[in-house]
Amino acid sequence: MDKPSNVNIFDLEYSKLEKAEMITHLNKLLSSYQVFYHKTRNFYWNIVGQDNYDLRKSFRDLNKKSLRHMNRLSQRIRLFNHPTTEKWNDILLGSEITEAGTGLSGFEMVKLIITDILTLLSLQSGCIRKASELGDYGTELIIKRMTCTLEEDYLLLVSWLK
Repeated sequence: MDKPSNVNIFDLEYSKLEKAEMITHLNKLLSSYQVFYHKTRNFYWNIVGQDNYDLRKSFRDLNKKSLRHMNRLSQRIRLFNHPTTEKWNDILLGSEITEAGTGLSGFEMVKLIITDILTLLSLQSGCIRKASELGDYGTELIIKRMTCTLEEDYLLLVSWLK
């Protein structure tokens, strides 16, 4: 039996509107993770002072996790037979997270990262709701796993501030 060419499993399950809504949520989350990834990398490179050792490790770990999350999100968007956002300007426009300034203390960096984590958690909640509404259990599961990881990082950084 011949396979139909150019058919994606998600083309069979969802309307164009449903796919567009899910892709919009996923692209916004992906763009936000891309800016977060850059921010954690820059903080890793530029942290100085007495908190250097502890925070470098935390920023490196967040950076590695962000890369894994970005790959998962990109794969999910591709499963909907849609390209990810490619231009950096479009990524910045689509992101809920903004770039950071320079010359920040470790304390200021951690506060910004905590704020960004809360933003990511909020975006992930929106993705989970949309995926659940559509019956997209794969996306829902992936985002829930990402949420658990991010919540742990949030708790660690909040306790560091005390």
